[in-house]
Amino acid sequence: RFILSAVSAGLFVLFLVIGIKPDGALLRLFQSILFGLIGKVGFYFAIPALLYLFIILISSGKNPVKMRCISLISFVLFCGCIFHMIVNNQSFIGGLKVLGDLYTAGLNGYSGGIICGGIAMLIRWACGDVITYIVLIFKEVIL
Repeated sequence: RFILSAVSAGLFVLFLVIGIKPDGALLRLFQSILFGLIGKVGFYFAIPALLYLFIILISSGKNPVKMRCISLISFVLFCGCIFHMIVNNQSFIGGLKVLGDLYTAGLNGYSGGIICGGIAMLIRWACGDVITYIVLIFKEVIL
């Protein structure tokens, strides 16, 4: 747990610096990768989530924390999915070209990125729009 808590604290500081002012080329590279993967909304939800993850890992003692950590990470991902559903109506048509489009749209703030947008598009493809909103919001409430 010490290693995981140190990693989450380090990621919290990195995300916070990237969110406030990414000065160097390396920070801008990390920012573009993160925005492309989880979108801007997922990124900004991840900042307090990483701090909370650090607090969970440090303060839990010997108590099990696996479900709390999974729920926290799922919450961030589903927030990105809901944002993607609201702002983007893209479908799976186009094959692998969709991944590039999701990355670019996530980088520009118009998508949930590859991960969140891909999950949202997959659920939308399987269930339709209305059921997808119900599923995502229900998941957010119970997590």
